[in-house]
Amino acid sequence: MRYFLAMLCGVVGAGLAAKFVAIEFAPWFSRQFSYDSPLAAESADQWAFIAVLVGGLIIGWAVGWMLGYPFRTRKRGR
Repeated sequence: MRYFLAMLCGVVGAGLAAKFVAIEFAPWFSRQFSYDSPLAAESADQWAFIAVLVGGLIIGWAVGWMLGYPFRTRKRGR
């Protein structure tokens, strides 16, 4: 149950990061540099978006793992 809760919160965290953070951060990050080609600018934008998604996934996983703390032990029958 703890793993399921952590995975669920990880997916929700990545979704929230995509919806609210990555959309604003990725274009801002890519505008901070100068590029030789439009492909390089797009690549920087995509990598920034992916980095925010991974961060949201990790934070969501950690929150889910902490919320699942009461489910950490398995109850075994005798």
